[in-house]
Amino acid sequence: MPDAEIVLTGTEPRAFGDITIVPTPGHSRGSCVLHFGTFLFSGDHCAWDREAGKLRAHRMYSVDYAQQLRSIERLTAYDFTWLLPGHGDRIHLDAEEMRAALHDLAASMP
Repeated sequence: MPDAEIVLTGTEPRAFGDITIVPTPGHSRGSCVLHFGTFLFSGDHCAWDREAGKLRAHRMYSVDYAQQLRSIERLTAYDFTWLLPGHGDRIHLDAEEMRAALHDLAASMP
């Protein structure tokens, strides 16, 4: 089987089999998350903060924090119950709770 190469441009999601690749600019250039069924693999884009009891994005590791929060708001269009980050805590919430947590994080921009 040949290697598959995917080039993402813009902010439109792209299907790759059963996985949706969602560009999420802001954390870094070319940042994206993967949506698969009830799972969102968020990489470094956002994670659960156990101590605060909410989703968190790290401003100090962001190339454009305002853009990162706009990308987080766009994730509310997806139904998932597990958020699985590259760093930080994972979280399982029902889909509406997850959507509310994403809205809360996106609204946290000063």
